[in-house]
Amino acid sequence: MTTLPNFAACDACNQRTAVVLKEQAVRKGVVETYFDCIVCGAHYPTAITNSALRTKIETLKQLRLTDGSATESIDALKSEIAADMKVLRERYGLA
Repeated sequence: MTTLPNFAACDACNQRTAVVLKEQAVRKGVVETYFDCIVCGAHYPTAITNSALRTKIETLKQLRLTDGSATESIDALKSEIAADMKVLRERYGLA
């Protein structure tokens, strides 16, 4: 089955651009996930993670696969991930 690309409107050139996620190492163990506008090249960071945060994200994925009885755990982990990601964004200037 073929998946269709996601599209976004670029803030810089106002053109529609395909969202093709890429990853690049920021520092040892820290990875930025981003996409660039295919028209003007504007850079859009979507996430920044370290190994601890990637472990939490994987745990969240596993919790979501359960029968759904862990709603409180899922919500708590989602807010913890968001807070950790905010700290990393600020630390590496991607806020």
